[in-house]
Amino acid sequence: RVIAEKYKVESRETLTGFKNISGLIDPLKEEGKSWVFGFEESIGYNYGTFVKDKDAVNSSMMLVEMAQFYMAQGKTLIDIYEELMDEFGYYNESLTSFVKEGVSGKKKIQEIMEEFRNHPLETIGSKKLEKIIDYQNDDTGLPKTNAMRYFYDDGSWYALRPSGTEPKIRLYIYSIGEDHEDSVRKLKTLEEEILNKMNEI
Repeated sequence: RVIAEKYKVESRETLTGFKNISGLIDPLKEEGKSWVFGFEESIGYNYGTFVKDKDAVNSSMMLVEMAQFYMAQGKTLIDIYEELMDEFGYYNESLTSFVKEGVSGKKKIQEIMEEFRNHPLETIGSKKLEKIIDYQNDDTGLPKTNAMRYFYDDGSWYALRPSGTEPKIRLYIYSIGEDHEDSVRKLKTLEEEILNKMNEI
């Protein structure tokens, strides 16, 4: 998002899955806007509109073009990655799934969601909670789903989402730091505080 903002490119969020991500292609066209690139958390990419799904072929072609473009400047893709981190911050992420089987497990997942929905972590370390999105109740324009997302004043955030098909709840954590070590420290702090709260439920 911050890279898109620099280049004055609009970014939009959808629910996970390319039926939702590529589902924006036609509505954007009707608005007179061009689709550029779509991606999801689980490392699926779609460049262009030829295929309305994640596509390793056109993603690979784009990667080769990038490598060639920067090679002509005497740079590698790792060089460019590090330049991006220096400019926009060092991001880190984790995804943890907690399996809670049976009737008691389903109840536990509901209790975890309700506790975080009603009593969020207002502070984590020196970070203060700035914004909450409740995808079950908020008017995001997205289809309703039982998921919560918490944003903190340093740019870090985490989300909780029960699986719709499996007896598990997923915890997504994203941190941003001044360097790689700082982002890792922040990620661990977030994870510890969130897991402590979950274990108390």
